[in-house]
Amino acid sequence: MLKGQHQLPDFMAVIIVYGIIISEYYAFMFIFLPAFFNKHNVVAYFIGIEFTIIFIFLNFAYIMIQYTKPGYPPKDLAKHYHERTLEDIKQRTKKMTEKINKYRQRKMQNHFQLQDQNDDEIVIKLFYNMVLAILFKHYNQFHTVSNVIIQNYQELIIVKNAINDHHCPWVNNCVGLKNHRYFCQFNFYAILCMIQCTLFISYDLFGNEKFVLQELSKNQQFILTICDITCFALVVAMGFLLGFHLYHIAYNITTVEYHINEIKANNPFQKPRIIDNFKEVLGPNLKYWFLPIRNVEKNSFPRTDLFEV
Repeated sequence: MLKGQHQLPDFMAVIIVYGIIISEYYAFMFIFLPAFFNKHNVVAYFIGIEFTIIFIFLNFAYIMIQYTKPGYPPKDLAKHYHERTLEDIKQRTKKMTEKINKYRQRKMQNHFQLQDQNDDEIVIKLFYNMVLAILFKHYNQFHTVSNVIIQNYQELIIVKNAINDHHCPWVNNCVGLKNHRYFCQFNFYAILCMIQCTLFISYDLFGNEKFVLQELSKNQQFILTICDITCFALVVAMGFLLGFHLYHIAYNITTVEYHINEIKANNPFQKPRIIDNFKEVLGPNLKYWFLPIRNVEKNSFPRTDLFEV
């Protein structure tokens, strides 16, 4: 198990997520739909089947997020980049390099020799928001970078420690290139399920004078009202989250890079076509974009001819 990849406290968040998923499914399928079936039996069958299929996809995508490693940058990552790209990175990170050199000189003057592990941690902290964010594009979201050597650099950068950019406690895992597709799919399926809950229950509550809910007990009506409110709030929150990530994928930036103004102004990793950016994360075959199964494409690392530099 990778350091920081699975954390015990985060299992509580996962339990909460499963609790919400199961409770919403139960309220809609076993409280609302039976009453709806008495009024519209054929339509209720169709809704129940498609809702269950989406629910299965949702759970499968959620499991895939948790147990799929975010991925690793290849050791020969540098060969995928143009010389101009590496030179551009070197110029952008020049100030950070100077800060690190000054820090090391100051420590040497104090006759204090850092241990390798501590020294690596300091290097990572100083480079975190600039070097790794720019150099590894969305590889900086990967949970572990092991002995990555960037060639053709003024100084070889060797990162030995584990780094953690986008760790999501709600899935108890880090989100990277290998499981970002499942993360988006989970949000997509969850939104589809909750939109249906919100639309059907809200319509019956406010637009149909409880035509369906009037056959239920007060406790059941209360449960469905809570389900309706919860689903509406989650649709708004998860809709924003999904849109935020799709925007990142479309422009080939990460959550860290999004906060770096110069990346947004001049992104050397953006491909000529937006569809190519999506294919790098979601896979080259469109049929896998909406199916929470492993992509048969094994080599999805970038190629230099797709970069704008």
